[in-house]
Formats: sequence, structure tokens, C-alpha cells
Amino acid sequence: MKPLLAWMPVALLLGGAGVFVGCAAGSPAPVPTPAPASSRQYEPNYRDALGEGRQWTKLALRYRVNLVAGQDRDARFQTALASWEPYFSEFFTFTPTAGTDFDIEVESVPADSLGGDTIGSTTVTFQRSDSKIVKAKILVDGSLSDELLSQVLAHELGHAFGLDGHSPEVSDVMFARAHLPLAITERDRNTLFAVYADKLTASGRAEPQPTRGSDLLTTTVCQFHRAESR
Repeated sequence: MKPLLAWMPVALLLGGAGVFVGCAAGSPAPVPTPAPASSRQYEPNYRDALGEGRQWTKLALRYRVNLVAGQDRDARFQTALASWEPYFSEFFTFTPTAGTDFDIEVESVPADSLGGDTIGSTTVTFQRSDSKIVKAKILVDGSLSDELLSQVLAHELGHAFGLDGHSPEVSDVMFARAHLPLAITERDRNTLFAVYADKLTASGRAEPQPTRGSDLLTTTVCQFHRAESR
């Protein structure tokens, strides 16, 4: 695998806070936003199938994981996180915390409590003025098998990182329904790069942005469903 810097000649500018919904079947699809010229170097991608795309206000993110006991659920989260890490690690750090001061929370819920065939959901809080993310929460069905849990978590992490929509290609981790195996494709990677490339700095360095508490909006960006029966 090539080093990330070979794919991203400059680092991303991260931003503020907001919440969005991107996975629900039957939900209104995000209005596609044409990709700026700066993001089109990362091909192939599905940037034009997304909404606005969002970036984080911080360069150092903390996460808290609270998954059901039994099978090694924390290991499943680490598998999901590791699948994305080569692509986000140049732009922000992502470290665990057991305290109450966290940016992304991951929690399992009782089987079928998300409604219908929903097995994952992501809610994001962002700043209305600039769409910069300040908080995200991921919920997953606690009855999932280990392998499927990793895939669902990887999908929801994509939303938490700022991908506010879905890929039309079933092989991509950001496809709208669960599928195996877990794999971050070239298109997934390039789309993450493209979303952050929209806000590159002239210096090529990511810069933290201030958080404005009176400017926050929270919304559900994803309600992720089981694979369709065949």
C-alpha cells in the first residue's frame, strides 16, 4: 500500500459541528453537491453522490466504545477502525477515552430496537454556519455476528468522519445496505480524500477551527439496513 501522503499531497482542513442522516431506506436522499475541482484528482470516487460532505473542527478526536459483553466486541470495533486508519491518520488522531469528554461515542443497543431491519445508525452534531462536525454518535444492533458487526461499524464510522451519503456501488463499504466482506475500497478512500480536499489550506496543513456553541444542529445521517433478501 502506498503511504497516505502519496495520495494526499496536502493535508485537509478540518471544521465545526452538525448532525446528518444518510443510511435510511426511504429517507430523502442528500442533495448531491458537485465536487469542486480540487477534489476531482481523487478518482474514482462517489463524491458527487454525497451531500455537502463535512469535516471535523478538531485535529485530535477521542472516542468511547460501549458494546455488549460476550463476543469480543471491542476487537470488532478495532477491526473497523483499522480499515479506515491509513486514510484518516495524516489528518486527525483518534484515541480512546473512558471518560465523559469524547467526540465520537459508539454504543450497542438491544436487538431490533433501532426499528425495522435497521442495524446501525449515526447521528452527527455540526455547526450550521460552516457544517463543521463537533460530535457524532454511532448505535449498532447488539445481536450482530462479529464479522457483520465490523462491517456495520466501518460503514457508520465513514458517516461519523463526514461522508453524508452512500455509494451506489455494492462493493464499497459506504453502500446503503450491509454486505460482506468488510473492505475499504479505492472509491471509499478517494471519496474521503475528496470530501476533505474541498477545504485544503494553502500551507498544506490541517488547522483546528473554533467551536461556536450557539450554532449547533444535530441530525441523524444514517439508518443502516440489513442486506436485501435474494
